[in-house]
Amino acid sequence: MIICTQVYTAQVVALLKSSGCTKAFSIGIITDFTIQTYWQDTLELDYIVTATSQLEYQLKQRGIPPQKMLSFGIPIDSKFKNRTPTAVARRSLGLSENLPTMLIMGGSMGFGKIDNEIKELDLLDFEFQSIVVCGNNKKLFNKLMSLQTMHSFQVYSYTNQIDLMMSAADLIVTKPGGVTTSEALAMGLPIVIVNPIPGMEERNAEFLCAAGAAISVTKTFTLAEAVSMVLRYPQNKLRISQAAFALSHPDSTLTLCGFIEKQVNQML
Repeated sequence: MIICTQVYTAQVVALLKSSGCTKAFSIGIITDFTIQTYWQDTLELDYIVTATSQLEYQLKQRGIPPQKMLSFGIPIDSKFKNRTPTAVARRSLGLSENLPTMLIMGGSMGFGKIDNEIKELDLLDFEFQSIVVCGNNKKLFNKLMSLQTMHSFQVYSYTNQIDLMMSAADLIVTKPGGVTTSEALAMGLPIVIVNPIPGMEERNAEFLCAAGAAISVTKTFTLAEAVSMVLRYPQNKLRISQAAFALSHPDSTLTLCGFIEKQVNQML
């Protein structure tokens, strides 16, 4: 069995199968909320895992039969399935239990102008607290640690406590990578999208916003406005959270592993 989590490897496997070089059972995993054109070159794969069944139309547009689609969701760690009670998570992180809380992330490399985001958010005229994750970006971490702010911004470098931080937060400010957004959806966490990388992440942002699970910051709709819309208006937070849960697949990895195990057992 061959499992591909990147479209170019999937194309190679499809080519190997079409030329008779392998008969291996093959699965492609699409880790975004859209389907690249390149997936139309993977018709020889046995199955393709998608983020949601709502991508069936795009799959058909790529010439891929719907019966090949496994809408299990983007694989994520099972620890995002069970949200820690908010008060418990906040106490564990040394946060106030009562203040509105946001999580600010820029991916594993700390992408984006997070320092400018903090400066903008610090001007908000209501009380809140923030957790900021810089990933492996040491330069950004040092810059943020030197910032003087009126509100509390708790800064972390790389961490394996993202699930706990999401449990503590009322919303997440992040670029729309497929895995991070899938983790947030599993937690029912409203997403405020900033700095999408052109291409797939822009498509992710379009899809998530269309589904009502996210708000996207634009040149004319600022980050401060988006955050205020969620933190100051509980009905908005509830609406987005419900849309996030509806789109989520917290058991995505376990479901996929169960399917793979069944296929392997049938081969034996």
